Parts: sequence; C-alpha cells; structure tokens
Amino acid sequence: MASKLDLILPWQQDLPEGKLGFEHHAVKKYEEELSKKDLKKVLLIDDSMRAISTLNKIFNNLGCNTFVSFDGYAAINSLMQTDVDLIILDMMMDGLDGSSTLEKADELLLRLHEDDDYLDLENSKIPVVIYSGLESRNIHVKETKYFRLIDVWQKPISYSQLFSKAENILMETRKP
Repeated sequence: MASKLDLILPWQQDLPEGKLGFEHHAVKKYEEELSKKDLKKVLLIDDSMRAISTLNKIFNNLGCNTFVSFDGYAAINSLMQTDVDLIILDMMMDGLDGSSTLEKADELLLRLHEDDDYLDLENSKIPVVIYSGLESRNIHVKETKYFRLIDVWQKPISYSQLFSKAENILMETRKP
C-alpha cells in the first residue's frame, strides 16, 4: 500500500503542513481507495514532454498506472496491447492529431473484435479527456464505438487545478 509520502512529490515533502498544494484528505482518501481495488490504467497522449511529465506525476501520485505515448501512432499501439481505464489526449500533435488518433484506434479495435458478439460497447466505452491548448468550441471529435469524451481541460492550467481535475475524473470514472 502506498504511504502518504509516496503520494507527495519530492519537492513538496519539505513544505510545512497545509502547504502541499492539495489537501491531506486527498492522500488519505486515495490510500483507502487503493486498498479496495486494482489500480486504474491511464493512457497519457501528448507530444509535449512537459505536459506528459506533469500528467504522469499527478496520475502516479493518485495511485494510477500510467502509459505514455508521445504521438498518435504510439498511442494506437498502446491501445492494441493493453486495456486502459482512461485516456488523457492532446488534440494538436504532429503526424496524427488527437481526433484522428481516436478514429484510427476505433477502426482497428472494431476490426480486432468484429467476431466478439459478447462485447457491450455502449457500457464499456473508454472515457477520454481532451487536454489541449485549443478552446473547447474548436474541439471536434467524431462519435466512436470504443471511446466517449467526458471532459475538456484547457491548457495552460496550474498544477493544483490539474491535480483537482484529475482527482475528480478518477472518482467519476471509478469502476463499480
């Protein structure tokens, strides 16, 4: 089981009580959650090393296993190899943008599972959070069989706001 210090970033460990950037109750709540269930698997897709590093730290501190992809093609490869519980996706990437990544992954997953009559796609769609510098009105994602858009996070965003949004998304997408 993770300890409180495992969930606090190294640079936060020397700060006095109440100055951690997030509440201690969040740490305690996730310690309890981790003891009850398997870790969530989160796929982080962004071509920015800074964004990936920040997201990776946050989701790891919240008790998740993270998988990192720096472009759409690597993300599709990851989706073909492992089941994930949540995707955090940048829209503006070189090569394959976020929307195209979801469309191509959806096509491949449909082909891969075309003979699986038991799949309940309506209730097992993977939740996707768009994390982008684009304004939400400029984000257009086609409806897909395997993915559902649940939120849009606007860049830039402070670390504490991003932590709070990530925490909320994990609670909302918690498996029964």
